[in-house]
Amino acid sequence: MKIAQIIGSLFKNLNIWQTIEYVLLIALATVLPLWWRITYYLLPLTVLIAIVSSVKTKHWGFRTLNRFQLFSLAAMAVLPLVYALSLLYTTNMEAGKKEVFRWMIMLAFAVTFIVPDWSFMSRKRLLGILQFFTVATLVRFFWFLALAIRHVTSGEITLNQCVGAEFDPMHHSHLSMYVLLSVCYLTYIALTWKKETKFAAKVLANTSLCIGILVLIAYLLILQSRAGILVLILLVAAVIFHVLFKLKNYKLGVSLLCIAIAVTMGMLSTSHHRLADTIAKVVAHDKSDARQIIAGASFNVIRSNMPFGVGAGDRIDELADEYHRLGFEGHYLSRYNTHNQFLDTLLTTGVLGFLVLLSLFLIPLADCIRTRNYLYLSFLSIVILSSLFESILERQMGMTFFCFFYSLFSVESLKATVAPEQ
Repeated sequence: MKIAQIIGSLFKNLNIWQTIEYVLLIALATVLPLWWRITYYLLPLTVLIAIVSSVKTKHWGFRTLNRFQLFSLAAMAVLPLVYALSLLYTTNMEAGKKEVFRWMIMLAFAVTFIVPDWSFMSRKRLLGILQFFTVATLVRFFWFLALAIRHVTSGEITLNQCVGAEFDPMHHSHLSMYVLLSVCYLTYIALTWKKETKFAAKVLANTSLCIGILVLIAYLLILQSRAGILVLILLVAAVIFHVLFKLKNYKLGVSLLCIAIAVTMGMLSTSHHRLADTIAKVVAHDKSDARQIIAGASFNVIRSNMPFGVGAGDRIDELADEYHRLGFEGHYLSRYNTHNQFLDTLLTTGVLGFLVLLSLFLIPLADCIRTRNYLYLSFLSIVILSSLFESILERQMGMTFFCFFYSLFSVESLKATVAPEQ
C-alpha cells in the first residue's frame, strides 16, 4: 500500500499528457538496463507524445529553461550536426552515413527536451525515474547471478570463470556506468533521507539502502571493469569528504572510510593482477600494452588530419591503416577504435567537434557547481571519467544512457535542484 502511495505521489498534479510522458520516461529507464534495444521503439513514441502535448497545451520548453539548460541541450543538438558535416570530406560515404544516422539519436533527444515543456520534472520525479532504473539494474544482476549459479552447479564453468563477460555479456565499460549511477542514486537517498521518523523504519530503510549499494559494488567487482572501479574509488572518496567536511558527520564518515578500506582490499584481491599489469606497462612504456598502442596510433592519425579530422566514415579505416603501418596486425585485424571518446571525436570531426563535446560537459559542470547539484555532478563525473577509457558514445547502449539522463538532468526544475524534495 505504501509503495502504491509513493508511486502515486509522483503523478500528483500532472495532466493527462504529462502523465503519459512521465510513464514513457519511467519505461525508458526500466528497459535500459534490462533490454536497451526496446528504447528504439519507446524513444519515437516519447518524441511524438511530447510534441503533441506541447501543441495541445501551447506550453513550450525553451520558455522555461534557464540559459545553462538551453546551452547544454543546444550543444547536444549541435554535435551530431558536426558529425553530419564531416560527410563532406569523408571517403567511405556508406560507413559515414551509418555513423551519422546513429548519432541522430542525440539530436532527437535534444529536440525532444528543448521544444516540449518538461517543467514538471522536479527532483522528486527525477528520483522516481532513477529508482526504477536502479531496481532494473539490480534485477539484471540477480538474473545473471542465478544463471551463473546454474552454470557452476551443472559443471559448465568454474566459479573463477564467473567474471566479466562470462557473468554478464553486456559491454563492461557501459554496464559499469549503469551500476555506478545506481550506486550514486542510493547513496544520495541515504544521505538525504529524512522522511521516516520512527526508529524501526529508519533502520529498515538504511539497511535496505546499504544492502543495495553493497550488491551493486559486488556487481561492479564481478564485471572487473578497471574504469568502473577507478570511478567508484573516486566517487567514494568524494562522498567521504562530503560527509566529513561538509556535513561534519564524523561518525558516519569514519564508518564509510572503514567500509571503503575493506572494499578496496577486496578489489585488490580480485583485480590486482589487471590493475598492476596495466600500471607496470604504462610506467615501463611497454609498447606491447594494447591501450598504449591504440593511443599512439590515434594521436598519429589526429596529427595527420588536423584541424578537421578524418570524417565520420573513415575513423576506423584510418586507425586500422595506422595499426598496419606500425606493424600491429592484431589491432589491424580487430579494427579497434580509440577507446577514448574525446580522442574519437577529435579524430573524427577535428577541433570543432572536440570543442562542442567539451562544452557538452563543461556547461552543465558549471551549473552543477553553481547550484550544488551533486547528483548531476556524479552523473557527469561517471560519464567524463568513463570517456577517458572507452568511446562510450560509439555504442548505442552508451549513447542512449548518456542522452537520456543528460536530458533529464538538464530539464530538471531549478527550484527542485536547489531544494530537493523529500
